[in-house]
Amino acid sequence: MKSVFDNALKSYGYGSNAKFLQCSNNIKIEGKDNPVLKKFEVKQIFINEEALLDKNGQPLNPNRKFKCAIDSYIADGGQGFTTLQQAEKTDILQNNQPLKINEVLLDAIKNAPRQYKPNSEYPSFQLIEL
Repeated sequence: MKSVFDNALKSYGYGSNAKFLQCSNNIKIEGKDNPVLKKFEVKQIFINEEALLDKNGQPLNPNRKFKCAIDSYIADGGQGFTTLQQAEKTDILQNNQPLKINEVLLDAIKNAPRQYKPNSEYPSFQLIEL
């Protein structure tokens, strides 16, 4: 998980946005900008307020697995997400047919204005610079 966020945020603050869309209000990332290396260093990841890393940035439970929905390009290592190439993958099925995550995400973005009241916040992740 840390390597995924490290890659996604490596150019944060250096003329680039994070490399993928996050839509979860239960994820918080703490880290520090490193101007020498020109990258954002992830120090801690919280999911539902639970810390996932020790003080050295290593997983507290290296055998723990997480499920997420991502498109096949990212899952196959695109945009530098090579760590995901080894991840276990499962198709999302609807009526016994695989769904393309790109279509699911596009439909969710199109439908978001109907699901959220005007002036309300969309779910997002929280990035805290230490």
